Amino acid sequence: MNETKLDKISDNIESIKDDIGLIKIDLAVHMSRTAANEEMLQLLRKDLKPVEIHVERVNGALKLLGATGIIVTVVTILYRVVTYGATF
Repeated sequence: MNETKLDKISDNIESIKDDIGLIKIDLAVHMSRTAANEEMLQLLRKDLKPVEIHVERVNGALKLLGATGIIVTVVTILYRVVTYGATF
């Protein structure tokens, strides 16, 4: 009876060793895929840098355009108030 229990324990240990071997293989595949994805991410960031710069410039131009519109509106209102009085 003790040999049967020892055999079961030995079989369980062998099964665990097999599982660990499979896990090691899966880990190696995962690590290589992760490394490849990191490289692709770096290339993508490098490729998107000009787009980010363009977006920043367009945002700056739109802010400048908005500020110019506000200034023109204020100047126009002040001109009309000075020229025609408080009534429009």
